[in-house]
Amino acid sequence: MSVGPGHERLDDQLQNEPGARGTRDASPGPSGSGPAGSRPAGSGARAGAAPEASPLPRLHRARLEQRLATIALAVGIAGVAGVLYGLVLASVTGQGDHLRSALQGLLSGLLIASVCAGADVLVLSNPRFQRIRALPFALFVSIRAAIYAAGIFMGLRVPALIVRGPDAMPDWTFSNPVFTQSFLISMGIALFVALSIEISRLLGPGILPALLTGRYHRPRREERVFLFADIEGSTALAERIGDLEFHRLLAAVFADFAEPVIAARGQTYRYVGDEIIVTWPVKRGVARSRCLACIFDMKASLAARADWYAAEFGHVPRFRAALHCGPVVTGEMGDQRKEIVFLGDTVNTASRLQSECSARGEELLLSGRLVDLLPKDPRFRLRSLGEWLPRGKTQPIRLYAADPAGADAAGAAAAAAPILPAGAELPGAPRPEDGVLRAPQT
Repeated sequence: MSVGPGHERLDDQLQNEPGARGTRDASPGPSGSGPAGSRPAGSGARAGAAPEASPLPRLHRARLEQRLATIALAVGIAGVAGVLYGLVLASVTGQGDHLRSALQGLLSGLLIASVCAGADVLVLSNPRFQRIRALPFALFVSIRAAIYAAGIFMGLRVPALIVRGPDAMPDWTFSNPVFTQSFLISMGIALFVALSIEISRLLGPGILPALLTGRYHRPRREERVFLFADIEGSTALAERIGDLEFHRLLAAVFADFAEPVIAARGQTYRYVGDEIIVTWPVKRGVARSRCLACIFDMKASLAARADWYAAEFGHVPRFRAALHCGPVVTGEMGDQRKEIVFLGDTVNTASRLQSECSARGEELLLSGRLVDLLPKDPRFRLRSLGEWLPRGKTQPIRLYAADPAGADAAGAAAAAAPILPAGAELPGAPRPEDGVLRAPQT
């Protein structure tokens, strides 16, 4: 099967990604009854791997690691900035030697960033403290400013005590122009960073840097994975509980989805009503089956709070999802309001694939194009559902459903369908050529 040069580059990238398949085992499956190409789950992978009891501790750990990494980055940058500021201050004022000033600036930067970034990332921006974020905007900003002011005041005074001793403390107050200047500069930087964080959260992860650097000022082609997930029965639910309560339910659901998406290194692209769209570069999304694991982690997050949803809304939300991958054109769009958009048949097909879930009675559908790129993973079992020809298309798409390994078959139809481990040789899938898996053209 011939493929374009873009697919060949994608194959080379996949081979270099840890956890990606790179090449497909071409040996025939074990003999026995069943459809051609079917294998026991986990064949050729980690034999006997037991499914984890609950993914929630892993998700919480991933979110905590991300927060700590953000704090560490802020502290590191602030430390370097503090050293530079101390050296400049010593040169301009002529007070004290440069070594002491640099050391004091370093300690001030580290302490100020630890307090401000720690409070912001671990508390003020933490969905678990939603009551704080639900405060009136003016009150919320006042609390943030008070925390920053206290952290900066302490961050300027304590290092002065350590480096210059108690004798310098009476002069290191707001009566000293140097102290006042240092306080105001630190406060301005802290508020600017906080504003940038809020804008970044509003636009989505990675969007603000892309806009500032002009990465997508000119449209460019990319290979990406798309996850479309839609809340099941949302129309009837909204009519029953009302729009305000339905909005609150959606906010809670999407907040519960945050940790699985972060753990899978995905990017929340957009919320469209009761639907969430998540995307990955193909190389990142298929490695370690991240995109597929993300969906089951999202299910686990909702299940863990089922009692809360039932008590608050009289309903435990469920969703149907679809995964597809392929080429898209990515670029900036808009004038009064700019955003980065993904255009192309891949996005349209992923959306239509999600709609097909209801017609087939499945909670999750995957395209054959994506399945061909997934590595072997004993955590999941795939069921071939045959081919699907979307309206207006000329080429059919191979469809697969996925279940956790060890899950009971959902009905006689599911039990009769071919069961394969993720990444196993699939009926109708392209064969390897020269040891490299070629992506299908559907």
